[in-house]
Amino acid sequence: MRIRFWTQPGFPTPVPEPGYRFVGWAEADPTGYCVTGPVTFTAIFAPVAEASAFRDIKNHWAYEEICAVVESGLMFGVTQTAFVPNGAVTRAQAVTVLYRMFGEGQQPEGELPFADVPEDAWYYREMLWAYEAGIFQGVSEDRANPNGQLTREQFAALMYRALGAPDSDGTVGYGDAAQIHAWARDAVAYMSSCGMLQGYPGRQLPAPAHDYPGRAVLPAAWRHAASRLLMVRFYGLH
Repeated sequence: MRIRFWTQPGFPTPVPEPGYRFVGWAEADPTGYCVTGPVTFTAIFAPVAEASAFRDIKNHWAYEEICAVVESGLMFGVTQTAFVPNGAVTRAQAVTVLYRMFGEGQQPEGELPFADVPEDAWYYREMLWAYEAGIFQGVSEDRANPNGQLTREQFAALMYRALGAPDSDGTVGYGDAAQIHAWARDAVAYMSSCGMLQGYPGRQLPAPAHDYPGRAVLPAAWRHAASRLLMVRFYGLH
């Protein structure tokens, strides 16, 4: 697992030169969670214009998170001036972003069992990595539905598995918790407890299995995930 950058209270924040902003700390050789000796980090800076060029994120609630993932190369705009934060995310797009976050550089071997994912698909390597890592599952034994729109349940499950499926008691404090499928309950519970998935007051959503998160949810969750992984890696907290 390769962690692209960390941002965490208590870590120093370097002062960037004019025209640049501090993105986070990149670990030189992130080979695991257990630290037994000195660890080298490199400060990552990016030109302010890279993310600020997006005209549709200026007042968005996930502005900082979007800037961070764009400037670190985890996500890109739909055009040079539009990120489309509320735009739909397909299942293939989601695993591609997760690959950049957690698996970049890895070259998976094997084949996907899904008839609807050709070997020349632009996302094949990323989906194969996610499948072999136990992160991605098909909608059936032979179908991945790569172009299907990602639901909040599926998003929660993907991120939860990418984080190693931490302990979760499956308790979801939303009024519509009964609508959450059993296979997603632990994921939704954990993601909600960590602040990586938020519902409206008293409820997850009217139909969590059929509601679709926008593109901004991925960078927002990654900011929480990076912080969470740092706490696990260095302080043993879960």
